Amino acid sequence: MGKVAGTAEIVKFKRTGNMKGLAADYQPPTSSLDSPDMGTICQVVTSRVQTKTPAFAVGDIRILLPNSQDSSDLEDLLLDELAAIELFNQDIERYTNNPKVQAAFEVLVFLQKLKPRIESCQKHLIPPKLWQNLPNLVPGFQNLLSVYGSANILAKHFQTGIKYLSLLVLTMSMAMVGSYGWYTNIDHNRPFTLGIYAILFISVLLIVSFVKWQRYYYKALDYRVLAEGLRIQIFWHLSGLKNSVSDYYLRKQRQELAWIRSSIRALNVYDWLTNQQTPDVVHNHWVLYEKVWFAKNAEKRKHISQYLNWIVKGLFGLGILCMGGLLFDQIVVRL
Repeated sequence: MGKVAGTAEIVKFKRTGNMKGLAADYQPPTSSLDSPDMGTICQVVTSRVQTKTPAFAVGDIRILLPNSQDSSDLEDLLLDELAAIELFNQDIERYTNNPKVQAAFEVLVFLQKLKPRIESCQKHLIPPKLWQNLPNLVPGFQNLLSVYGSANILAKHFQTGIKYLSLLVLTMSMAMVGSYGWYTNIDHNRPFTLGIYAILFISVLLIVSFVKWQRYYYKALDYRVLAEGLRIQIFWHLSGLKNSVSDYYLRKQRQELAWIRSSIRALNVYDWLTNQQTPDVVHNHWVLYEKVWFAKNAEKRKHISQYLNWIVKGLFGLGILCMGGLLFDQIVVRL
């Protein structure tokens, strides 16, 4: 209808990526090197009183593609970013509402309940006064905080799963080497060790296939990126910034993280002036907390690195001793 920020204008912005005429406060930061941020639109036709002869029947579904192309095929809506968002929603449903899956989850995180873990990471994110007044906060902010907690815990879950399953695969691989070495060098007459080797090999293959099928690695990365993006968005809101994090990803990452940008943009719908905090509060709960966490984590990883280095050197020395023992045995047999 020619109205700035009216329905027709919003549709044009999405289909062409050209937001000329929109108020500067609502335009995302762009440069001449950025490609237009376009997307597909699903239109459900409705009637208006002033429309005497509508061009389409009420209730029809139209798929509006970028660059003024139209389609009636719903498969055009099945974008990769929508599939990724749906997968995230399914994981939340699976790990929070399914008792059996939740019980398995709690075993992986050392019998810590799922809901208290989500509430704990939310509680450490916002100031105490806001947490005490959580039920009275703007629903949009509560939703933003809730999705952050779920994404953060799911990222930790899949990261923990990768860690322990990798250690399990490594242990089984070492057992495979030991059983095969036992059969070829010590006891040729008992094929039982070969059976152990075959069982371990099949088990490793099944574990690796399961992790790949469930996309543990990609989920751990994607959900961590989503959680960190939402964390920044929450602190931007608390500091009074009205900008959307989805507009500030690096140019080379915009398409790769399209579903994460769309998710943050969809959640970023509430009044940013509500519950605004002072810069000192944001500084204490964001900058100082991150500083302490990274310093503590760096020291922890330093000790882990040293410990693993000692293990590698010990195993290397043990390998040399074993080789020396086998060589000595061969010399004795020949003499």
